Amino acid sequence: MGVLGQWWRRPGGGRRLTASELAGAHLLLLPSDVPQAEVSAAVRCRCPDAPSRSGALVLSEDGPALLHPALDLSPRAAARAGVTGPWRRALALAVPPQREATHPLGPDRDGLHRAFPAGLPTGSEAEGLRLLLGLARRFGGAVRIAGSGEVLEPDPLRAVDHLVRTTTWLEPEDLLEALGDLLPDAEAARSGDLEELVDGGPVPLDVDHLVDLGDADADAGGPVPEPYVVSAALDGIDVLLLVHPEEEMTVPAPADAATTTTYEVRWDSTDGGARLAEEPDERHRAERARAQAVVARVSAAVLDRTGGIILDEDLLPVLAAGPPPGRGPR
Repeated sequence: MGVLGQWWRRPGGGRRLTASELAGAHLLLLPSDVPQAEVSAAVRCRCPDAPSRSGALVLSEDGPALLHPALDLSPRAAARAGVTGPWRRALALAVPPQREATHPLGPDRDGLHRAFPAGLPTGSEAEGLRLLLGLARRFGGAVRIAGSGEVLEPDPLRAVDHLVRTTTWLEPEDLLEALGDLLPDAEAARSGDLEELVDGGPVPLDVDHLVDLGDADADAGGPVPEPYVVSAALDGIDVLLLVHPEEEMTVPAPADAATTTTYEVRWDSTDGGARLAEEPDERHRAERARAQAVVARVSAAVLDRTGGIILDEDLLPVLAAGPPPGRGPR
């Protein structure tokens, strides 16, 4: 079953949080009919190496940030913990507040600016809340914020971009060939502005290891492939593919794999502000629906050529495939 499976089922060493502890924690609120195994598998994908301590997952030693297993709340326990509405199942994130010193400059799609008007979470608190919001988006739940009591219900339709993570590296010409039927006008470039492109997306990434990786050596020996960008359009939707080696993988890498790779498939929207607004207008929602279909087609085409797994913007699995088809040496 593994550590995370045992974690969900509250091993004997675990303890039940008190009402005051629940009131002081950020809570992931879930419908009671969500299968426990699916939530556990999603957490396993995001936190594959998280250790267990006294029945809680240690998401970070900074604080530390502890994710306590799900518990069912009686109406009385829910009221004492400050949980309102229909929610009767909760996972608790216990983490000391870590906040920015300045007020949020603008809105964000999940409402964090409303929940933290004095300064957004940072560090391990921010990471933990991103996990809770991703799980809430996936399973139709909500996140109750400690202190303010604000309840955030992330819209599942807000997530558009995909990441394909695999052990197969394709050079630009090979990727263009693989996508030729779907994206005949696609163009590839080794971009000196890769960091700017990565930072411009709705999902921030750690770009420190994306720039100048071509000069580094992989653990298995030899140069690390150089990141590149593919730009294309399909059905009137502009997309970007950011291709780069990955230091950490969601899927296991073969022992002899020289590199592991992420293919980011991003909607290159001309209106980034609308993507961050809590209530985008009807025009943007219609364009977003078209973009979701395009991103899904492109990421599926990449997966068909490379194998691996597709993740959504919250780094939760969308679709997995087996190893890439045998097409001769790469």
